[in-house]
Amino acid sequence: GRLGCGHRFGFFGRADRALAAAKAADAAVLAPHSYADGVEKFTRAEETLQEGGNLESIQRDLAEAEELLGTATKDATRAARFFATPIRARQRAQFAGANRYAEAEWLDAEESLVDAAGTTSYWSNDGTSSAGSEPATTVGVAVANGLFTARLGDPALANMAALGAG
Repeated sequence: GRLGCGHRFGFFGRADRALAAAKAADAAVLAPHSYADGVEKFTRAEETLQEGGNLESIQRDLAEAEELLGTATKDATRAARFFATPIRARQRAQFAGANRYAEAEWLDAEESLVDAAGTTSYWSNDGTSSAGSEPATTVGVAVANGLFTARLGDPALANMAALGAG
């Protein structure tokens, strides 16, 4: 079916909350790739709705936006812990107005932080992940009644690298 703009709130609620959470986690800076992809899907859904587009297309884009923005929020939260000291320094500098008084330097520093946050793999089961990509191998685990245990960092498991300190 086709919809008009008056139906927006009924369909966008979860995606709106996912976008708000991603913004609150500063995902645009700390998880720029998944955030940008999620915002793109979200925007496409909004445009399709404004054009009176297809309901299934809107729902599909919103579901993808929600997933990507959720990933961005989780990644940004992890990155915030990893980059806690530089982020605190950035917040203090921003509070002091550095972004207004040294705009070029501020933009260079912001770009460096985005590059670091968007291209860091913190750990993967087989050590092959780079720039946040999926690892090359999987780890088999037993499932009983829908429950499983994955012993992260246990080198006794096939394809499982030890967790590093920190």
